[in-house]
Amino acid sequence: MLRRNFLLGTGVIGLASLIDKKAFAKMIDFESDDKKIFNELIDKAKKNKWNNLPIGDLTIKFAEQFAGCPYVGATLEKYDEERIVVNLREFDCVTFYESSLALARSIKYGKSDFDSFTSQLINIRYRNGKIEDYSSRLHYSSDWITDNIKRKNVEDISQLIGEKLNINVFFMSKNPNYYKQLKSNPELIKKIKETETNLNNSGLYYVKANKIKNISKKLHNGDIIAIVTDKAGLDYSHTGFIKVTDNGERHFFHASSKHKKVMLDDLIENYVASSPKNLGISVVRPI
Repeated sequence: MLRRNFLLGTGVIGLASLIDKKAFAKMIDFESDDKKIFNELIDKAKKNKWNNLPIGDLTIKFAEQFAGCPYVGATLEKYDEERIVVNLREFDCVTFYESSLALARSIKYGKSDFDSFTSQLINIRYRNGKIEDYSSRLHYSSDWITDNIKRKNVEDISQLIGEKLNINVFFMSKNPNYYKQLKSNPELIKKIKETETNLNNSGLYYVKANKIKNISKKLHNGDIIAIVTDKAGLDYSHTGFIKVTDNGERHFFHASSKHKKVMLDDLIENYVASSPKNLGISVVRPI
């Protein structure tokens, strides 16, 4: 799955505290409605004491607030120079789970101002929580999973319930013309290639499509799901959450390109089985 030099440590420390606030503000791309939505969500969370919820339940609480929002692809691809894009009005499948998780972490760890939320986005969106350039964004979902496991933002559930996944990614380095940032900065292609080589040597796990039903009860509210694809050069085709309904069913909750909105979809095993190109799922859990 594809997506877009400030050390944040654990990601709890606000980036704005490390640099001049005016310089920080110039790095962020957002609209006034994004800040309004953020403030409304934080007020609602505080009023209802969502911070007392486990991180997975808290993440889903925020994700539910975006139900019905439009699906819009490539919202991070606005500039040749990498910027911190905040968009709480419209989502692709990755920005949906990133935004929900960043909001949850902001509330859970007591840093719920807008700058700290933005720092949380950086912490989970960029390799090692640092913005360097376009290549430092965690474009491949396997890169996102590996990096966020390493930095203990999520834990690897697939390793406990699945089997080894062979990664063979090369799509970005072989198709740079699809990415305006790579066309504008061809020197970054080498960095992308190095990332791909490292990912192909990484140890990730997945649950095969025909085994998901057997392990579904082990999936928790707020687990992040990445759907393994058979498309050459890619690792995953789509991402979303597990939402556990009141009757205990595990449904796929995602920003749907097909339905053009954020929505609660079918049981996870049925959703994955709906296409022969879906080979299975990898699962990570916010911590």
